[in-house]
Amino acid sequence: MSAEKVLEEVLRDRLYYENSGGGMTLSGGEPLAQFEYALEILRRAKEAGIHTAVETCGFVAGDKLERVAEFVDLFLYDIKETDPILHEKYTGASNGLILQNLDLLERLSKEVVLRCPIVPGCNDREEHYRKIAELANSHSNVIRIEVEPYHQLGEEKYVALGREKPCFAVFSDEQVEKIIEQIQYIFTKEQKIQFLFLLVVITFTTFLELLGVTAIMPLIDVMLMPESIQETAYLNWLYTTFGFNSTNDFLVFLAGILIVIYILKNVDFLFSF
Repeated sequence: MSAEKVLEEVLRDRLYYENSGGGMTLSGGEPLAQFEYALEILRRAKEAGIHTAVETCGFVAGDKLERVAEFVDLFLYDIKETDPILHEKYTGASNGLILQNLDLLERLSKEVVLRCPIVPGCNDREEHYRKIAELANSHSNVIRIEVEPYHQLGEEKYVALGREKPCFAVFSDEQVEKIIEQIQYIFTKEQKIQFLFLLVVITFTTFLELLGVTAIMPLIDVMLMPESIQETAYLNWLYTTFGFNSTNDFLVFLAGILIVIYILKNVDFLFSF
């Protein structure tokens, strides 16, 4: 079927997409294995104003991913294994390229959902869960993590292919919930640590300011505010109009307000270690 015919079929449900906020998802196998075909379908969909998503394992040349990313709104990105040695053992390839491409998508400001299959006896371990959370925390474009527990729905395909069925156990609902809770706990704990570090920096800066220690202030200015913003006439007018003696005073004031707002909105979150 041509890309044009595929899009004709997709556009039959345009009204549904508009009402539901949905769109078109390319899935697989690995859709980017048919790169030119996928690229053409995605290009036509974006020209038609359709939201696009791609399910991918990320094992694709970076230049190809960058080309296709122009026409993709959301990447559903597989993270099968975070340990490079185990990744090669189970999939036949290292995860180096996959992680490089995850970095690339962040630089391109493309939204990503991490989809994490969990297989009993293979990657159901806390260290893997911790690294999943670290990946999410270290990439600003990751909007959520989805845990995908192993199931047996594909076992008949092994029979059809004349291959031996895998002998993996199936997670109970309670086990799945526990895995999700573990990853969520690590994920939010990392966020709390990052926030508390920022709070310490701001508190230290304020303390120095109150003591009149000005020698370190230029360094703090550089840490907290890009030079281009320091030179912005509007900001200079703003903080002098409201009685601030320096850019640093203005920054500390703003940071204090933001911290108070954050704490008031996230009291339960911050104190749930």
